[in-house]
Amino acid sequence: MPIQTAGFIEEFFRVTKLTYDSIDFNKAIENEYPNFISTLSSIVTIASELGNFNYAEQTIKRYADIVKNKGYHYIILCELYCKYYWNKLDYEKSIEWGDKGLLLLKQSEADITVDIEHTLYLAKRDSRNKERIKEALDFFLRGYSLYDIINDNIQEELPSYFYGNIGRCLYLSNDFNNALICYQKTFTLVYKEEISNRYINRGYIAYWLGQLLNKMGDYKNAYFFYSICIFYWKRYSPHRISRVEDELVILLRETPEATELKKIDIDIIEGLCKSYCSNTISS
Repeated sequence: MPIQTAGFIEEFFRVTKLTYDSIDFNKAIENEYPNFISTLSSIVTIASELGNFNYAEQTIKRYADIVKNKGYHYIILCELYCKYYWNKLDYEKSIEWGDKGLLLLKQSEADITVDIEHTLYLAKRDSRNKERIKEALDFFLRGYSLYDIINDNIQEELPSYFYGNIGRCLYLSNDFNNALICYQKTFTLVYKEEISNRYINRGYIAYWLGQLLNKMGDYKNAYFFYSICIFYWKRYSPHRISRVEDELVILLRETPEATELKKIDIDIIEGLCKSYCSNTISS
């Protein structure tokens, strides 16, 4: 099992960083080093997720220095910047680079495998612009009926982020009840996945559930999900934690049982969160 998938993100980053810091990017491209581009993308993504934005940007600029035209490598550059700025929460710049890269990709006849469209619509969703959120929802539905996604049983062959991205669009459109259904399906699925970013994704969906339940006045369960988010993001995405902790501090002021909640072990909290989601979507 690759060390990324096994959950050793920091070790993967340390080893690949040492390797790529000593690589001549020109030679790597000229000699078509295997997996050079995919690993470069992973380095930039992981560095950004860990909050090491300076290193992520330096690495992108090293790559940009060897891009000669607006062909294949420029499209990859657009994808790298699109992901970098989305992780940095600069959605306008992420959209700018994503739009640019997607246009070139559609104009190109080359067989280029990139994930720029997905990141672009993440940025459009998170921009909180009503029209962009609608665009993002249409994209994330992938042709499925929204009614069926909400009302049908969970489809376990779908990735957890499928329901999560739809739920986030619904939440940002103030459709809280249907967002909750999608979030609960996501939380159930994310614990069954063995992918490299599963721990960051557990943090995302726990944060979204905490945020939503907080708005709905379910402070106890909101506290549980916020706690799970902090548990995972503290290690795998530390730059995101401050906003979660700020929301949690405010929530605890509103919760009479705050002192007792703080005594509950994180493993017990995680079990309670799993039960909350699986019991609701199966009832």
